[in-house]
Amino acid sequence: MCIRDSAKLAAKHRASILSVGSELSSQESATPFWNALIDEVRATFDGELIYSANWDHYDHPKFWSKLDYVGVSSYFEVAKRADEPIFVVTNRWHKRRGELLGYARAVGKPLVLTEVGYPAIDSAAVKPWDYTARTAPNPNAQLAAFRSLASAWNLPPEENPHFGGLFIWHGWGHGGTEDVSYPIWGKSSELLIEQWYKQP
Repeated sequence: MCIRDSAKLAAKHRASILSVGSELSSQESATPFWNALIDEVRATFDGELIYSANWDHYDHPKFWSKLDYVGVSSYFEVAKRADEPIFVVTNRWHKRRGELLGYARAVGKPLVLTEVGYPAIDSAAVKPWDYTARTAPNPNAQLAAFRSLASAWNLPPEENPHFGGLFIWHGWGHGGTEDVSYPIWGKSSELLIEQWYKQP
């Protein structure tokens, strides 16, 4: 399904927000194309629009002004090794948060972390984007990574005026303590995320 069809479907079902693309790094320099495409989508869909740039590429698109949000797939390498203390990893997330919010402020759009996820392995926060790693399951490493994330981003709205929210990646899969992939179901991370999302 192309984005034009998605826009029609979103309009039909009165969706509130639509993503015009995700992690299309090699095409992001084609600014005139994106500007025209976004205009076309807006002619069909009157909700809010977002694009999801990759974590190492979010400052490349030049069409953020055409959208309602700056979207970032946020697989930042906030740990340098698997056994780093959680406060060290948390501090790196705080620094990254400042950079991201500063960029969003400069662009003039709220920031949304369109994907944040950690596999349940030793290197969860070292290379969170590496879904091909084949190691023993370590749900506690996943939990530690999410704790660092929550510590950095779970702040009152007045302290995050340019933050529009985040999405956890991903919600399907087997889950359970033997699952090395991203799902939080049946793992120690599940309760943390549940409590976090219940907060006002």
